[in-house]
Amino acid sequence: MMSNAVPIPKHQPRKWIVAAGITLVALSIALQGQFQLPQHATWASVLIVLLDSGAHVAAMWLAAIGFGCPIVQRLRRDPHRMHLGIIEAGLGMAFILTVNWIAATLGILNIVTAWAFIGLGILLAIAHAMHRAHPMRISDPPWLTILALPAAALILVATLCPPSTIWAVEAYGYDVLSYHMQLPREWLELGVMTGLDHNVYSYLPSLVESAYTLIATMRGQTVSSIYACQIFHASLGGYFIIALGLTLRQLGFERAAWFGPVMVMTTPWFIITSASAYNEMGVLAFTGLALLLLFQPTRPTPYAATLAGFALGLATLAKLTAGVMIVIPIIIAVALRLHHHVRWQSAPNRRQTATIASVVALGGLLAIAPYLVRNTIWTGNPVFPMATSVFGSAHWTPELTKRWHDAHGPNAYQIRDGLSLTTQWLSNRGYSAIGGSPQKRDSRNVARFDLANGFPLFWIIAFAGATLGIFWRRARKLTLAMILMLGVQLLFWWFATHHQSRFLIPTLIPAAIFLGIGASRLEMLIERHAGYLFPIILTAFVLTSITIAYRSVFSQTIPLNNGQRAPMWMLIDSLPRLDMIDNTPAPVGDHELNHGPTASGKTYLVADNSRLLYIRAPFTYQSAFDNNTLGDAMRLGDATAYLKRTGHTHVWVHHSELNRLHNTYGFDPAVTSASIANLAQRDHWQIEKQIANTITLYRLP
Repeated sequence: MMSNAVPIPKHQPRKWIVAAGITLVALSIALQGQFQLPQHATWASVLIVLLDSGAHVAAMWLAAIGFGCPIVQRLRRDPHRMHLGIIEAGLGMAFILTVNWIAATLGILNIVTAWAFIGLGILLAIAHAMHRAHPMRISDPPWLTILALPAAALILVATLCPPSTIWAVEAYGYDVLSYHMQLPREWLELGVMTGLDHNVYSYLPSLVESAYTLIATMRGQTVSSIYACQIFHASLGGYFIIALGLTLRQLGFERAAWFGPVMVMTTPWFIITSASAYNEMGVLAFTGLALLLLFQPTRPTPYAATLAGFALGLATLAKLTAGVMIVIPIIIAVALRLHHHVRWQSAPNRRQTATIASVVALGGLLAIAPYLVRNTIWTGNPVFPMATSVFGSAHWTPELTKRWHDAHGPNAYQIRDGLSLTTQWLSNRGYSAIGGSPQKRDSRNVARFDLANGFPLFWIIAFAGATLGIFWRRARKLTLAMILMLGVQLLFWWFATHHQSRFLIPTLIPAAIFLGIGASRLEMLIERHAGYLFPIILTAFVLTSITIAYRSVFSQTIPLNNGQRAPMWMLIDSLPRLDMIDNTPAPVGDHELNHGPTASGKTYLVADNSRLLYIRAPFTYQSAFDNNTLGDAMRLGDATAYLKRTGHTHVWVHHSELNRLHNTYGFDPAVTSASIANLAQRDHWQIEKQIANTITLYRLP
């Protein structure tokens, strides 16, 4: 008599033991660079911070599964559909971030509505689990994913280090403290997500930043939400890795499919950005979801194509450049039938292809429509501060418009410089290049690794995988689709951006697929004659990339007074320990303006946005691209009167940053160190504090 019971797969406990051992060793190394933990740090302290901040992130993902279940119901009708659990989580998170973005914009996001919304999702997840026909089973991890655990451990430790302590290549989290987390702080205080004339970045879509606002709302405070926001961003990166690996698996590339995602996970740029409160992982996560829906063993239905398009729209709302670097090439690939898989029973005809491509585009437009409407209402320009020559420059003067476009686009020298792609991409340390020579940092581009022109092992392997894919019938169309994407990305980066290395992170998407395809093909080619070499080769590549990542990260921490880099165990949850590091103008997580007379007064900041998030005292600031009110007052000749009339008691001037901005991106020409010194002398401002030759704190009369 035959049984209809679903067979339960046999687990291999040795895999889990090896995975646990690798994780513990990797955490020990990541915490301080050696195996023994110092007495200053304990596993318990790491666990406490992780549980405290990670609980909110876990609640969001559990709610995402709950909201994703009803969205996925129609996909369940497809008997060939795989990995519905991952799709549920991705679509549910898409739903959460969309609703949250709208609620924040309408000013109805508060601690009650936030927890009620997330709580509803959790209840739906519990209800779904109770009524699931078959219990969920955890399968054994593929051996390649076990090799990714050291990178995961490094990312985890880095998420528990606050901005200003880590990532020298990113000016120690300058963008986090001045933009990605500062804006949620201001929105939380205002009770609404709105455009701010003193910070132009508030007019960007800010999908991921709105998620940080949700987390800060749930916790009741922004600074204490730093670790939770970093963990959330890292979780989006983890989702991308899983979604991309499963996409390759469901296309039939089997075990070696994980090689590409794992290699991407070990690149320094992936580790740096995923462990920071940035927005790149939002781009990658929703792109991974879209690929999982579109590139599948069976022809995607219009419903799946709509959901994929919506996910691509959210990738664009995470970072506008994704619209060109990811969405457009994917739609073109679909229109050219490059999404067609060799195992489909029948290839789509032209009408079906046009329908799928149109539906994907429509889904993307549906996702970004609220942003276009919002910005049109706010500024008259649906994509402000972009396309100002077409839709208008809103409240900006022609000078400000020119300053923005000059700063965020390539100059003539960069376009003519044929080495940009080499130094910023192929041979860049951030993309796992080996070695290199020391380089001088450009004041216009401080986000550069200290070594350049290394051996491009990562990209050599990726291009080798693409070559194998071109000559493999099963993978040819997918490879061509990714070559198309890579070409569009490089052209857009070259002609439309200011050539920052980090902006090429989307190229990791086609790279991961090239690597996965190449590894799968290599396995087939050598399995008969030298199959035993295959795991050795792949393991060697992954371990080499991990070694580069660890060495890169350990060189990214803040320097101590003795000139040595701070070990990462010292940086874990270092916000409360304000006396730990004193080589900066103020201890970690603190600012001079929080103490003394400035604590109760109001300070006008001139060109110092590097630690805005840590200032608790009242202050006024503008970004370098916004109208400078002090400059306006200086031109009118009543600067001191204006400052006092608006309640300011002090002026804080960061001279070196002010000079850098004048020499690079531009700054109000009326506001210089010399003009402020002359104004101070004329109107009898008192110098209350001088920090080297870098910062001057003036007290108004």
